[in-house]
Amino acid sequence: MDIDWGALLRPYLKKESDSLKLRQESEYRAFADFSRLSEEDHVFEFGCRKGEFLFYIASKIKTGCGVDISTEDILEAKKNYSERAFRNLQFLSGQIGSLPLLADNFSIILSRFAIHKIYEYDKVFSELMKLSSPGGRLALKDQIMFGHETYDVFWNDFGRLLDVGHNQFASREFLVDRLHSMGLDIMEEIQLTRWVSLKELFFLNPRAMSRGSDIQNLLKKQIQSMRFSADFIKYEMDDLWFRIKYYLILGS
Repeated sequence: MDIDWGALLRPYLKKESDSLKLRQESEYRAFADFSRLSEEDHVFEFGCRKGEFLFYIASKIKTGCGVDISTEDILEAKKNYSERAFRNLQFLSGQIGSLPLLADNFSIILSRFAIHKIYEYDKVFSELMKLSSPGGRLALKDQIMFGHETYDVFWNDFGRLLDVGHNQFASREFLVDRLHSMGLDIMEEIQLTRWVSLKELFFLNPRAMSRGSDIQNLLKKQIQSMRFSADFIKYEMDDLWFRIKYYLILGS
């Protein structure tokens, strides 16, 4: 591949940023629909980052509480919240088991792209289940293992450069087994694959731009070794594209 790395790692053009924002809003809408949110829901979001998704659904729910381990992200979420008109959200920073949260208080637990940061799955899932009210729901979405050993190893290395909080991507079978063991009844699940550009990955993980040289070195190494076919990585429209598998699960 004859790649223009300078173009790949430059700041976004406005039209690129606008396009990525529209794609993100579409993802928010799809996950909200999948989670079957209602105006009566008391929502808890695990790994809320800067609160973007809670801001999106605030008018569609009764209350929302977002938790993230990143103090920096929560401070920004609180700042942005102070500038909004609605007053039904709160944001907390810290480990899930150490926060002053009420058991049986939330009708739905949400998590988007946070499960891959977990080290102690059973402990975290158990804490999340405690927060759910009787008959409550759990909706998760995350990237999962592709099922190609070399590509999965690459993605865990790449994931740690995109997000320093990354641990590892799980398989669909592992997640279902852990959630079943917690007593979750699966209502719906979806597996899907799509192509994601490097620009989109930087848009979703803006702090990764500071690790641009390390990311470039990793990608060069992988591409030059010819370890993946065009089924997994391709260069089109002046951007690198990666084939990714996502998993969504809704249970009660």
